[in-house]
Amino acid sequence: MGLRVTPADQIDIITGALAGTANKTLLAWAKKHGINGVGLSLGDGDSVTVTQLDEALGHVGLAKTGFAKTD
Repeated sequence: MGLRVTPADQIDIITGALAGTANKTLLAWAKKHGINGVGLSLGDGDSVTVTQLDEALGHVGLAKTGFAKTD
């Protein structure tokens, strides 16, 4: 299994590209083709919980649907 490791100093750039630019591009395409879409990122609404796989890998984790319950 290959893992994509993203350096910590690039996280903000990549998040902006995916949640911003790519998201808006896909929404524009959907609208052009008569599809009503909503653009969300995985961080919106606590839609996923991520567990770090290995501290040595930094920001590499396993994402699961749902959110962690807090008491």
